[in-house]
Amino acid sequence: MGHYCKLPKGLKLPSDVEDLKEILLNVEPRLQPIPLIRRHVSRFVDGADMDEVYPKLWLGDCDAATNVAYLQRHGITHVLNAADNKTGPAPVKTGPDFYKEAKIKYLGLDLIDLPFANVARHFVATAEFLDDALSTGGTVLIHCRQGRSRSASIVIGFLMIKKNFTAGEALKRLREYREVRPNNSFLQQIADYDLQLFRERLAYYRSLPSSSSSSSSESDSESICEEVEKESLDSDSFKTVFSEPILTDTADSREQSILDDSDEYESCHERKIREQTLSESETIYIPKRPSTNDNYEFASCKELSAEFSINLVIDYDYDSDDESSDSNDF
Repeated sequence: MGHYCKLPKGLKLPSDVEDLKEILLNVEPRLQPIPLIRRHVSRFVDGADMDEVYPKLWLGDCDAATNVAYLQRHGITHVLNAADNKTGPAPVKTGPDFYKEAKIKYLGLDLIDLPFANVARHFVATAEFLDDALSTGGTVLIHCRQGRSRSASIVIGFLMIKKNFTAGEALKRLREYREVRPNNSFLQQIADYDLQLFRERLAYYRSLPSSSSSSSSESDSESICEEVEKESLDSDSFKTVFSEPILTDTADSREQSILDDSDEYESCHERKIREQTLSESETIYIPKRPSTNDNYEFASCKELSAEFSINLVIDYDYDSDDESSDSNDF
């Protein structure tokens, strides 16, 4: 029998899209009192429907975004509008001039809350905007129309890229403080991005000088981990590995990103990854993503095995009833 590879410190296995759906089902939000709001007045009436989901990161709706007086009282210095779409439903038309007098910095995204929208292509730019705001002592409101889907997906992307959260950890964090619910397509894109970051970060760790040895001894494994511990996840060299978005905004990608919980997707719930008989090779257990057709493949075991010299095997164990059961619909 082979052995489990000891993952380098700071590297965590990615979340499957089914894990994200389970979080939406099982994690109940705990809404916190909002500072500066009048007692016994609804947050919606007072135009302050926003929740602090991460230190100095507030997630809210269009009413909070357009209540400039409240934003000023609350110390908001930056606004990220994830609903600045030029066409399509549910836009929030504010813009930089709307906040000019309040001296609030603004970033708007042309993004609609529909299955074919490509939210992942905004992750890198928005992560930089949010990171710059926080690093200069700013406080940010990220919003869309309701503060549930588009803006939540953007915050999840930031936490994955800049704070080393997995998709599951990020969604759980947001869900605990606000009733977020990204649409199914956004959930799939988030899961894909999580897997992409894992692959890129694993390649980064493999490129460290201490990993050049082909020996599989415990001493070499420990030296790799010690080397990784010295590397900061926020270092410039580390950040360069995810400078490109995963998906492209083409007709094919729009069609392939649509998730409708139909029978074309295998149930991931019973998907298990098992260990084969290995000699002296490393074994890492990594989930495989479903794909909509042969032309849109996510990371496979063969790709990862060839790229990182890791033996990976996926074994699909399904009960006979699973194939006929209905998928959860969000």
